[in-house]
Amino acid sequence: VLLLPVGYKRPEDVNFEIHLTLSFEAPNLDHFSITGFLKTGVLANVLWQTGYAAREGRFSLVWEIGSEESIIRLQSSYEQLLGPFPGIVEPEFYLNGKRIEQENPGGVVVNCAGAWKAFADRSSGTYDRDRQSSKTHQSASLSSLHINFRISLRPTSQLFATMASSSPIKVGFVGLSSTAGWASEALAPGLLQPSLREKFDLVAISTTSEASVKASVEKYTPAAGHPLKAYFGDVSKIASDPDVDLVAIAVKAPYHKDIALKVIEAKKDFFIEWPAGSSTKETEEIAEAARKQGVRSLVGLQGRHAVVIDKVKELIASGIIGTVRSTNVLAHVPRDANNHAPYSKESNTYILEKKNGVNILTVAVGHQLDTLTHVLGEFASLTATDAKFYPTVTIVTDDGKPTGKTFEAQCNDHFAITGFLKTGVLANVFWRTGYALKEGRHQFVWEIDGEEGTIRLESDHLLGAWPSIFEPDLYLNGKKVEFETPGNVVVSVGAAWKEFADGKGIYATIDDAVKHRRLIDAIELSAKEGRRVTF
Repeated sequence: VLLLPVGYKRPEDVNFEIHLTLSFEAPNLDHFSITGFLKTGVLANVLWQTGYAAREGRFSLVWEIGSEESIIRLQSSYEQLLGPFPGIVEPEFYLNGKRIEQENPGGVVVNCAGAWKAFADRSSGTYDRDRQSSKTHQSASLSSLHINFRISLRPTSQLFATMASSSPIKVGFVGLSSTAGWASEALAPGLLQPSLREKFDLVAISTTSEASVKASVEKYTPAAGHPLKAYFGDVSKIASDPDVDLVAIAVKAPYHKDIALKVIEAKKDFFIEWPAGSSTKETEEIAEAARKQGVRSLVGLQGRHAVVIDKVKELIASGIIGTVRSTNVLAHVPRDANNHAPYSKESNTYILEKKNGVNILTVAVGHQLDTLTHVLGEFASLTATDAKFYPTVTIVTDDGKPTGKTFEAQCNDHFAITGFLKTGVLANVFWRTGYALKEGRHQFVWEIDGEEGTIRLESDHLLGAWPSIFEPDLYLNGKKVEFETPGNVVVSVGAAWKEFADGKGIYATIDDAVKHRRLIDAIELSAKEGRRVTF
């Protein structure tokens, strides 16, 4: 891998724009040549190469940063197979051709890790991004050079934060019921795992009524290990509590936006369930408000944290199946689940109204597409077809008995999606709803085919189409892969909370939610207009 950004002095009277050129000849890209101006006025040229043999004389990384007066060069030899990743293998550092020895090797990596930790551990306050960027450069032994590399070196500021308290993140939970529900069955148990005790501390709960919040506080106080504050009604109360660092929002999607905006207005970090609003517009409003206030977010797309998905990524990264060329998803939500069409529980009929944004496409398909793109890459283009095979939904009781009520279906129940991912992988996704649960019909099958092998995930569980809830079996080249510690939804949710606290960047944010919302819009647009949509 060869990386060659070249310094360029910005004329004071010129406003630069970003220009990007990609050169490639095949749909499955292995070389990238990128040139363009950075917003700081720096002219950058980047060449990434893949597939050459490691030979003496060939560097795995070369990064040159030039100013009018001097040049910095970072390089890793061909022997460093992970040299292209300076966050893993720190390169040698040269100033004007002379190697700079550092007293504490690995300073850059250590500093970045410290910045992530500080960001996760901070409990309140703001931070001076430019000042922290300057400190980062100093820790990289640049301060002693007395040469201005500001234009060339200014980093992405959101990676840095002030050092603060290492105390747990104090959580206030909106919508945490004492009875059955997603928050009580998965979100809270995931958060309250003993392994996360040093990272999070549940301090307050807010519900719609005084009676319900009293019941919730009584239920969760033992797990929290101390008395919990009780709020009900206006969520501004819990959001403005100075003892709350992060507010978890676990309510129905139609209420997401109003609650999230109040939390963000109070400048509190937040967790929000997918789909993070009832529409793309609402999700975008939440994201924009979060950016303006500089708060962090975590979105409930826990499928990417499943134990089985971690293993899939590990297998692909190992190269055991070779280059991934295609993937195929076949998923089914059976009528026996009484969820969506042709049968739906009376207590859950709000999901049948399209305006609420909680249907098969947004929720079920949306969750799976997040996992798919997390593993294999984002869509570059797609074509979709949808259908409504069940125009009428029969309303049943929670135990499946007919109520005599029906509902005119507003949402489609079948989706066929095909397209290329930005990684060059050809993807095919087929979601079906409403068939009977029968032996021989898999509820979920996901195949990932490489040139040298294949990975297959499979589930026959009633709700197997949600691998984020019920982890499927995993097969490598036809042989089942066993796990010492099988995963489950609580483990996946807990892993997401941990990633957020550690600041590793693997967890889904509100910006990811916007991306997925737009992907879903593209699916609907393609199906409606019968054309390919390109991103």
